[in-house]
Amino acid sequence: MIRRDIRIGLFGAGNVGRHLLEALRQAPNVNIVGLWNRHPGKWKAVAGDIPVVDTPEQMPAADIFILALKDDVLTDFSAHLKGRNVLTVHTSGAMHSDVLKVDRRGVFYPLQTLTSGSAVEWESIPLLVWAPDAHDLQLLQDLAVRISKNVHVIDDSQRAQLHVAAVFTANFTNAMMQMAKEISDKAHVPYNLLLPLVRRNFNNMLSHDPAEVLTGPARRGDRKTIEKHLQLLQENGLYDEAEIYRRVTEWIVKRYKKSGK
Repeated sequence: MIRRDIRIGLFGAGNVGRHLLEALRQAPNVNIVGLWNRHPGKWKAVAGDIPVVDTPEQMPAADIFILALKDDVLTDFSAHLKGRNVLTVHTSGAMHSDVLKVDRRGVFYPLQTLTSGSAVEWESIPLLVWAPDAHDLQLLQDLAVRISKNVHVIDDSQRAQLHVAAVFTANFTNAMMQMAKEISDKAHVPYNLLLPLVRRNFNNMLSHDPAEVLTGPARRGDRKTIEKHLQLLQENGLYDEAEIYRRVTEWIVKRYKKSGK
């Protein structure tokens, strides 16, 4: 079957936008008709022969406009595109599709941390798509499968809850690791001594239900160790970390007491 080209106008040269540009360039039968950014110079080094427009209104005709922009500007920015009769989507995990004040709207959300300078394996990244119109949703799916083998139709409510889960999985995990490094640095012991434990823990969680492989003093109900840890944190002036330790410990104890495990 011959696939028709899908024409894309891409707005936003941040991390998501720049990674998407590379994904779209590699995707079969995708034509990037134009790029926009508030500071056009951010596109110049990577645009190649793709036109960089000065204003949103100058974006050439397309099948899909992708807004890889900050959440708090999506509503106002989409007003520039109203009346274009182009499916306009944002890339946010947290925002409802109806923040876009256009007639045809949707979401094209890559569920992955996209940072500058890091390679991305797009084939395995979950691409979550949604549009209230069935034809528009099919168009988004058609684009998504040209980029990833992991495409899912997830509505606004489901995606918002999944985004919360993603924050726990990625952002809060990173914050915990930062705290672990701070504690080891204060003790003048190499942080990398913890890394084999980190790898083993994540491998266990990737291959099992996390609830089945949790260990540690809170899981065992080892109150003496818990109190000792809290004392050490407070003695080192790590009062915020002590409070986080206490609250997470309470969550673990309560969860496993409730489950009876």
